[in-house]
Amino acid sequence: MSGLPVDADSIRERGPGVVAARFVAGRLARRGRVLVVGAGEGLAATALSRAGFAVVGVEDDPMLVAAARARDALTTWVAGADGKVALTGTRFDSALLGEEWILARRPGELASRLASVARHVRSGAELVAGLPTRATDSSDALALATYDRAALVAGLSYAARFGDWVGTAYHPGLPFAVSVHRQP
Repeated sequence: MSGLPVDADSIRERGPGVVAARFVAGRLARRGRVLVVGAGEGLAATALSRAGFAVVGVEDDPMLVAAARARDALTTWVAGADGKVALTGTRFDSALLGEEWILARRPGELASRLASVARHVRSGAELVAGLPTRATDSSDALALATYDRAALVAGLSYAARFGDWVGTAYHPGLPFAVSVHRQP
């Protein structure tokens, strides 16, 4: 995806959404359909749409959806339903899961949230999520073992883990991880 930055300065300038979009695009063999869940302000979804992907962005906050629609007519924007994804029709080639969508959950509901996304991706498609592994003043964290268990319960298989959106190798102790699970 030419034009999308990957270096640390670009992450600070444009936000991790654009770099997450580049990461997802780099894992796909062709320009296909991408589902962005917990799309927030829509930076990742918009970057993917502008790069030629057919994108559906799902966000629970209707105000964020309205703002994203006003800014980006290429992406199909959908207001979510309390963390669940319920779409009809197309199967997606990949899904990008927003950090806040994963962290803003009730105890025990992560597996059902992941399953609601998994129903919308084709066999072999990846679900990609970037998560802080340590809580900070501005962010909660989620133990990777908790995420992996929820993904397994949702019927997903582990594919890979990275230390950042650039693809650096993950090792325990890093403050962030990008987890890739696959729909069998």
